[in-house]
Amino acid sequence: MARRGTDWYFITLILLACSIPLSEFGMSVSQILLLLVWIFYDRPAGFAGMGFFGSVAGNIKRRISLFINNPAAVVAVSVYLLHLVGLIYTSDLPYALKDLRIKLPLLILPLVLSSMPRLSERKTITLLLFFVAAVFAGSLFSFYAFAKGKFTDIREISLFISPVRFSLTMVISVVILLVLMIRYRRLAWYIYLVGIGFAVWFFYMITLLESATGFLGLVLLLSLLALRLIFLIRKNWLRWALLFTAVAIPLSALIFVADTARDISAKSKIDLENLEPFTPRGYPYRHDTIHFGVEDGKYIGLYFAEAELADAWNRRSSYDFYGNDDAGQLIMYTIIRYMTSKDLRKDADGVAALSEQDLRNIEHGIANASYLKPGLRTRISKAFMGYQNLKFFGDPNRSSDFQRLEYVRASWHILKSNWLIGVGTGDVVSAFRQAYEELDSPLQQKFRWRSHNQFLSVAVAFGLFGLIWFLVALFYPPIRQRRFNDLIYFLFFVLMLMSMLTEDTLESQPGVTLFAFFNAFFLFTSALLGQNALISRK
Repeated sequence: MARRGTDWYFITLILLACSIPLSEFGMSVSQILLLLVWIFYDRPAGFAGMGFFGSVAGNIKRRISLFINNPAAVVAVSVYLLHLVGLIYTSDLPYALKDLRIKLPLLILPLVLSSMPRLSERKTITLLLFFVAAVFAGSLFSFYAFAKGKFTDIREISLFISPVRFSLTMVISVVILLVLMIRYRRLAWYIYLVGIGFAVWFFYMITLLESATGFLGLVLLLSLLALRLIFLIRKNWLRWALLFTAVAIPLSALIFVADTARDISAKSKIDLENLEPFTPRGYPYRHDTIHFGVEDGKYIGLYFAEAELADAWNRRSSYDFYGNDDAGQLIMYTIIRYMTSKDLRKDADGVAALSEQDLRNIEHGIANASYLKPGLRTRISKAFMGYQNLKFFGDPNRSSDFQRLEYVRASWHILKSNWLIGVGTGDVVSAFRQAYEELDSPLQQKFRWRSHNQFLSVAVAFGLFGLIWFLVALFYPPIRQRRFNDLIYFLFFVLMLMSMLTEDTLESQPGVTLFAFFNAFFLFTSALLGQNALISRK
């Protein structure tokens, strides 16, 4: 019976791992199945009368005893208990209950995985490779959506979970592949080739999704991996090569970003005296080099005949020139930016040169033709234009990067009067809503989100006391279990910390399941595949 239970346990873990990049429904179902396996695992045979229920009760008692006697597991679960404590002083109970439901993985996964047998090395590797395969499958679906081209925002090609969470799964997959290839150095050459191919593919998909979190996370983790390997390698030339790699990776990324930003922001040389003053139809051009800024090295405000452009646009489109596009932006600004990117003058002739697809792109809120070719350069361009919009117009709405400044401002506003114990589990949303009103925030209603920083979110909900508790619950379990010696876990942990600085990682089902599963898996279930294992294989 125990052998059969172990098999079901392993299969259910694989199902959960594969569901993380592919299905929120699968995450829920697999956790329910995991609880059932936990309840019936190693139960003595016999299904008659109270013997069955008694054996089940005895099994549950044994599992709970194993959990209670594992201090690391108890502290890990205390993150969920913190949210239960927050119910005492919350006023929005329905939202609090919804939040508790989303965060159930923080309770279920440490409880179950800490009280079940560890997996063998072979099963650990098998599960990790199943996860990588699931991420790869998800990336193929995303690429297919990209190839079809029926999207207005590149983030729409992440079909199953948010693009940020999906990019994190790809970073974790790259780390898993690299660490396994480093450890098993006697594999056939074609296996290494496949592994490297997968890693390159994941890097491409991260850049295609324009995920800054994924890109920065990958750069950071590859550098840390190289640094950690320096202390495990005896050959001096290889140590120097790794040190060079550890420095070269972030330096190359920095140079790329700096060069791209310089190209985007470079101002083309113009001779103001020789600019044509009138359109072919006799309307005066406005040559503005101040208020509209620069995009891709071009002044957006040059050759702008507003009256003629408005009339020509309204003749071709049902979207009013002075109205909004589908993204909620002033469509006038979208039009002139898009036409600038196409090297068209902002007049009737320029409108006539726009194709029907160009019109649809503008109406959907695509402000630059180059945005149809997603990548890191496009991501940097969007961030730069967001900065210009904030600088010239005081408007953070057009860039998620600069919307975060408002999220932080609102968070600090809430903390000023709730710094000790926060506002409670259920009152976070209402507290932010009130803060934005009190601050007279320029953010549109649809962009008025939470802090986009997990540490600030915890502080807002539970105050300074809760934040300290949360940090202890993050760091104590791996220290107690000595899992920072596991290279994969160490890199995973760093990635999660980084994501928590820029995202509310634990506030969505995919995010909290990703963290809770792998955190509990590496702490309590997996075989050691990291630093100690690498040393033993020298």
